[in-house]
Amino acid sequence: MCWSKQPEGIVNRPLILKQETSTMVRSALYTYHFFVMTEKNIIKAKGRPMLYWEGKTAQLNIEYYPAQEKEVYGDKESIDFNKIFWGDNFQVLSHLLKEYRGKINLIYIDPPFDSKAEYIKNIKFKWQVIKGKEQSLLEDVQYSDIWSKDEYLQFMFERLLLLKELLDNDWIIYLHCDWHKSHHLRCLMDEVFWEDSFLSEIIWHYEKWTSPWSNFQKNHDTLLTYKKWNNYTFNEQREITDNLKDKYEKWYLLGWWWWAEWLVVYDDTKPKVKEMINSWKYKVVYAKSDGKPLSDVWKIPFINPVASERTDYPTQKPEALLERIIKASSNPWDIVMDCFMWSGTTCAVAQKLGRRWICCDINTGAINTTIKRLNNVIEEQKENSKSDSNIFSDGKINTPLAFKVYNVNEYNLFKNKDEGIQTYKSILMESYWVEAVRWYFDGKMSSSYVKIIDPNRILSKKDVEEVIKHIQEQQEDYIYTNSPLKYYDIDLICSGKELDIEAFIKKHNTTNCIIKAKDILIEKEGLIFKEKPTVETSVSIDKNQLKISIKDFISPVLMKKLELENKNKSEKVIIEDYKQIIDSVAIDIDYDWKLFNAEIIDNPWKKEVIKWEYEWEYTTKWNKIVAIKIIDILGEELFETYDVVVK
Repeated sequence: MCWSKQPEGIVNRPLILKQETSTMVRSALYTYHFFVMTEKNIIKAKGRPMLYWEGKTAQLNIEYYPAQEKEVYGDKESIDFNKIFWGDNFQVLSHLLKEYRGKINLIYIDPPFDSKAEYIKNIKFKWQVIKGKEQSLLEDVQYSDIWSKDEYLQFMFERLLLLKELLDNDWIIYLHCDWHKSHHLRCLMDEVFWEDSFLSEIIWHYEKWTSPWSNFQKNHDTLLTYKKWNNYTFNEQREITDNLKDKYEKWYLLGWWWWAEWLVVYDDTKPKVKEMINSWKYKVVYAKSDGKPLSDVWKIPFINPVASERTDYPTQKPEALLERIIKASSNPWDIVMDCFMWSGTTCAVAQKLGRRWICCDINTGAINTTIKRLNNVIEEQKENSKSDSNIFSDGKINTPLAFKVYNVNEYNLFKNKDEGIQTYKSILMESYWVEAVRWYFDGKMSSSYVKIIDPNRILSKKDVEEVIKHIQEQQEDYIYTNSPLKYYDIDLICSGKELDIEAFIKKHNTTNCIIKAKDILIEKEGLIFKEKPTVETSVSIDKNQLKISIKDFISPVLMKKLELENKNKSEKVIIEDYKQIIDSVAIDIDYDWKLFNAEIIDNPWKKEVIKWEYEWEYTTKWNKIVAIKIIDILGEELFETYDVVVK
């Protein structure tokens, strides 16, 4: 721990960047805005506690990552959609800065606790294991909450800085933690959100099965709450005292006046009350005067093993906990965010309570679990709108009955060639902040025209010659200012280029425009475009004997992630055999183009690898279709079919 003083106003000053701001200037402004902290510029002063760890720094370059719409659920004609983002939450938050800076009303986060338990990802190559920190680009359905202290604190620090930028003027944020890191996280929250913004330390107390132990049982988590001075949302909630519970034990109602067409209720969480509310067409009035205000110690049980909300997802929190938070600190139509989504409890409760929401997770298991859960919630809302109208004063469901799923920085181009190229271009143009134009060039940014080269090939001398020829024919169209005379620059954005392309441009560019080749493999190396895995197989048949051999397998996405993971590391992870990256193989020996029904399944256990050679004896003759499905350790799927003739 050290004491230091920060320049006043740096953290709280709003940062608004124009779309045409150059990448270099944008990076410099973000760097200044998030006050890079190194040993050299920490000024020791009294009264300002700050944690310090090895390598502490704000992110030097807040790279903008476009989002690719992947799926839509619910009412596809909705005028608005809630959002799920799949990707590293740092990259997702960087993306959200463009549209949602200063617009999020409530943030709840339940980050890893550094509990030394298996929660975060644990990428397994056959024969070797990579245990990665959360910001690692390699990701699997398993989790491993194992960090070094420096690594964990830097991870949280970077994300808290971005979260603060997204909060609106009456914001409130809840950070859910436990004894492992609550003391460190309290210091970090004080530093980022300011100590004066601290609102409360809520204790979530729960019962659990215990065993003999040489210490007091750990039966609580902590919710650290920070708010925007005094301009924060707080809706008072009351708990029912024992004497009121006895008084209304039977019906949980204070009164029923049928001639006035309204019911008075003090607790709508009881199943009996919900049933009665849904059975009447009367307006519900909540009796806030009864009971006592909630304290900062909440006794909420764990999820019952047979509860309908249970998803069997690790780290799932009870809906009652999130319901209390969201009701207290937001209003219908407010935007609620959770960037550690896990099983989607925040999304589900926000949807039920009529709030808009944005959630994200890097884990595909979390995405799939949440999608299924939300679809059930929306279907219930559609079928039982009467129940929802009792919750909101205007009688409407104040959240879209639809949501979209987006990828951030793992862009799928698996379409036909033309659509794939257009998707590729749109992602790069958004990444470089390029405004589209209908002309010879694809877009324009500031004083440059931009042309994006086909991703299936590198930038060649022929491409440059065509650009030069076009400019020479229409030289006057490229004048940027007449006084003084200045011409537009030309940026050629490519994924790879010929080695001597710069020398060629310098020698042959006789135009007044400066032509630059921008290689995204260097400038945007963090961008990941999905490419289909490729496989080398041998499928043969001798009379009725089928033989299949898998001779090689390449996953471009995995190789790209591994390249980034190995960068600047002394101990590199090397794939020695293609079988290390294959998780399973399934083969349908008589595929009917309708239902894949695998007769051969090779799903090796733990460190074992696939067999790679397979045989099958047909009992009937005729033309057959053999379908092979290969899934790699990242969950990427390759599906290939082969025609064989059984004699």
